[in-house]
Amino acid sequence: AFVDPWTVRGAIDYTKLIEQFGSTPISPALLARFEAATGAKPHVFLRRGLFFSHRDLESILDAHEAHRPFFLYTGRGPSSDALHLGHLVPFMFTKYLQEAFGAPLVIQITDDEKYLFAKPDAHGKPLEAFTAQGRENVKDIIACGFDASRTFIFLDSQYVGTMWPNIVKIQRAVTASQAKGIFGFVEADNIGKWSFPAVQAAPSFASSFPGILPQSPADVLPPATSETTAASAPAGQTPAEPAPAEESSSSSSSAAADAAGEGKKTSKKDAKKERKMKAIAARGGEPAGGGGG
Repeated sequence: AFVDPWTVRGAIDYTKLIEQFGSTPISPALLARFEAATGAKPHVFLRRGLFFSHRDLESILDAHEAHRPFFLYTGRGPSSDALHLGHLVPFMFTKYLQEAFGAPLVIQITDDEKYLFAKPDAHGKPLEAFTAQGRENVKDIIACGFDASRTFIFLDSQYVGTMWPNIVKIQRAVTASQAKGIFGFVEADNIGKWSFPAVQAAPSFASSFPGILPQSPADVLPPATSETTAASAPAGQTPAEPAPAEESSSSSSSAAADAAGEGKKTSKKDAKKERKMKAIAARGGEPAGGGGG
């Protein structure tokens, strides 16, 4: 069995994955609280266990009950001209969350990621081709029926400059050994791959969207196909600037590889660094409180 950010194969022990990634099962009691707080019946994906774990969903419900603002964040990597049903799953669920919470939403179209991570047979495909695919994908996303007055969709290749201050701070907070341990990067990979996680983390902060989202402390709930988790972050702030971190002294595997029985044993210090990396990747930095996913 094997799980990493791009691949799932074999018989997966999801209970062990929950433990390794530090998330929490979504319980019937939590679903009951969700319905009481929002007035919305839990989505069929929740009722049937398609989305089965979370991080800080309680904090999101706390914010909603206290009338504190937060926003939603999801995205799409344009690998084709049209979305199939599997691609639509996170957007269907995000639309439900937007309606249930009445929250604003940002949708990241990662044309840059698809260009950087293109398979060898697609190396001749220019960035502009992925951008064009992204534009086509946006049409399908709009057709899902999001609230146009509360939704901002952007292409990385066109909007990344606005997010750049946060991206740089996130890059400084993460070491190469941490990125390698989580994502499995190798020296032969282009440097764009190594730095891309910071680009994907930056939208977790409202400060990446000046003039679009309120620039005050808030929370972020990032739903995705591979991470059905909730995170709480000071969205009105920028990522903290930490002191330079030490490189890991040993080669640590990702938690996913550990779950598959293929990882090496790591020290408590290395495991702590990996958990911190996951939180940074989900939240865009070192927030003041709460977990990430």
